[in-house]
Amino acid sequence: MHLYHFNRILGLTLAVLTCQVLVISCQSIPRIPTPSEATNLSLQLAVKLTDGSRLIGTTALTTFPLRSEALGTMTIPLDKVRSLQFSPDPESVIVSLANGDKLQGSLGTVSLKLQTLLGEVTVPLKHVTEIVIQPSGERLVEWEVLPFPINSDWPGPRGELAKVNADEIVIRGQPVWTKQTYSAPLTFECEFTVDQPPTDLEYAAITLIPEGADKRLNPPIGSLDVLLQYEGTSHAGGHLYIQRRGRDVISLAKTPFALRAGQPYHLRVEVLVDALRVTLNGQTYDAAGITLPFKTFHIQLDGWKPDKVWRARTISVR
Repeated sequence: MHLYHFNRILGLTLAVLTCQVLVISCQSIPRIPTPSEATNLSLQLAVKLTDGSRLIGTTALTTFPLRSEALGTMTIPLDKVRSLQFSPDPESVIVSLANGDKLQGSLGTVSLKLQTLLGEVTVPLKHVTEIVIQPSGERLVEWEVLPFPINSDWPGPRGELAKVNADEIVIRGQPVWTKQTYSAPLTFECEFTVDQPPTDLEYAAITLIPEGADKRLNPPIGSLDVLLQYEGTSHAGGHLYIQRRGRDVISLAKTPFALRAGQPYHLRVEVLVDALRVTLNGQTYDAAGITLPFKTFHIQLDGWKPDKVWRARTISVR
């Protein structure tokens, strides 16, 4: 065979083989979700219904229209929203954004398609009271408002019941705790502020309380507090402590820091199987040798004293 014809036949054969390889390769490449689909996969919705039921799932919805008398019609990205609260009129809604802003208006939809463990469910919005939106890696958290402990010997004013809002918890001397119980490993985060300048021995607390504890009483011995405490007369400034009730108090931040009214303090508590780690405004402290003497626990938030207003925001459990 002439060399020219041989090279031509060889070239055509290679071209065909190359095309076949390309087809096979293209078929084997996994489909990459679009940015909007990736956003949906990273969010979960907890939908509370008027009869007390709750559904948890994901949605294909990436944005929704909000009609406001003051601002006109806006398109709201779902990943910028923390919650939607509905009035008895299902078209009227308050939208709480992740940055703390709030918008009020009406929605341009009457139902929500939700992908749940039971399959796809269509939820009429007229039966919805609240939708809470969170990253899918976060655990569900619901708060129960607790009374002032009946076994406390505090002689002064006892404050008032905490107020649980969509974007913050307002605490004035009486705590809240999670309806759910958790186990290690777990990471809890929140941001505390106090409205008034703190005075001596006033604090905000994250407390891990064993499952089965009586919620009417002070946390039992063995409960663990992470305290953001102000000591104005004894050691000027703020301190970060871990308190093992009935045992000891451990100082994490060795140097006092400013604890001022209106200033946010971001606390992250990492509960590991064999250790505890606390981060305050980006500074991490390892609590060596501290472990929980119980496997499952509630998370309680408290603010002291009753004449101070503490606010907890940007709460997450992972």
